Amino acid sequence: MQNKLQLATPLLPLEVQQAGLRVAKATRNFLLVVGFYSADGSMSSADVSDYIASFVQDPISRTPGVVIFSFSALSMQCAFGSIR
Repeated sequence: MQNKLQLATPLLPLEVQQAGLRVAKATRNFLLVVGFYSADGSMSSADVSDYIASFVQDPISRTPGVVIFSFSALSMQCAFGSIR
């Protein structure tokens, strides 16, 4: 995995390289898939993305058992671990 990361890093934009990379093993076991959209069309996809960043991201990332939470304009990932 580390070798593939080292091979791919030079191909990425400089901004991405400077921000840093985090690699996690992908899994196909989805517990829940949620979609956010503006039902009346009053919000653009950028507005919906801003809403999620402002009101959804922080509460979910602080939920006990959430071990990984990442969010971008096009996707959101949340992984859960055991609570001890």
